[in-house]
Amino acid sequence: MLHLDSFEKCVIIIALCLFIITRFVGPAYVSGPSMEPTYKDGSFVIMTRYRSGQAIDRGSIVVAREPDRGFLLIKRVVAVPGDRIYAENKQLYVNGSPEDGDFPLFEDPGILSLPLILGEDEYFLMGDNRSHSTDSRIFGPVSADDVVGVVFTGWR
Repeated sequence: MLHLDSFEKCVIIIALCLFIITRFVGPAYVSGPSMEPTYKDGSFVIMTRYRSGQAIDRGSIVVAREPDRGFLLIKRVVAVPGDRIYAENKQLYVNGSPEDGDFPLFEDPGILSLPLILGEDEYFLMGDNRSHSTDSRIFGPVSADDVVGVVFTGWR
């Protein structure tokens, strides 16, 4: 039978934790006011790593790469593949209905001034603080390949 001393056990536990953290979960920090009041500037969140083909629900908060520059962003998924979205009277509409949730009205509709239908692997992301968010209204939908992880908890 194999007997391990406490140092060896500690090394194995640390290695196992590092494997789990790097493979399945990851930390992220919120920078800026775009997700207020849900997360404030400097908030710490934990995400599960996104796996190709994994379903992402409307309303989920994700960490994704901004398509043009590759910056990591933390935003809410407001529309999923196949959804029809547009902005009217400072309000987001998804599939003909006002967006669910208590989100603030916003001035700049960006690309949502005309209706947009998302492709089979596209997600539309917006910050919860709609008036202070650089999001898909500016850079367009993100592909599933741009999603890094789905946030499951955070601390303000």
